[in-house]
Amino acid sequence: MSSNSASVAFNVTLIIAGVMVTTISRYATAGLPVDDPVDRRGRTIVRGGLILMGIFLACVGIFPVDEFFGLHNTVATGMAVVFAVIVVGLPWFVRSIPRVFVGLGWAYVLVIALLGAFFAVGYYNLTAVELIAAVLIFSWIIVFLRTAGAMGTPATHADGLAAADVETV
Repeated sequence: MSSNSASVAFNVTLIIAGVMVTTISRYATAGLPVDDPVDRRGRTIVRGGLILMGIFLACVGIFPVDEFFGLHNTVATGMAVVFAVIVVGLPWFVRSIPRVFVGLGWAYVLVIALLGAFFAVGYYNLTAVELIAAVLIFSWIIVFLRTAGAMGTPATHADGLAAADVETV
């Protein structure tokens, strides 16, 4: 929000993080089941949502709040809305997703909504809300990577590992 090197470094970091989220969206969703057209469509929706979140995150850095207040807040809010849509729709998009993971996502969405309410009444400033929301969203993406990866592990691979262990004994 100023013209010193720290603000430039922060905005560049946001842009790089947005590019990273967009880039890993394919990897993050590659392990999701695609046994039928409904599963394939759900995977595409989740992948598209992650790509959109990455684009919005990069735009938060491209449009600093002191120069582009409305646009900055629009893309920051858009990122939170896309995150909420993915989390709320996840049981329909990825029908085999563990319920515990869905509950974690709901908890994150509720905390972000509460932060938005605190910002609206002036209890928190915009930077605090954006920082906490970004940490929550990134941590959710990290857990999503692990969850999606575990879902994509075929049983035949696990059986093959077990058979290999028996053979070495």
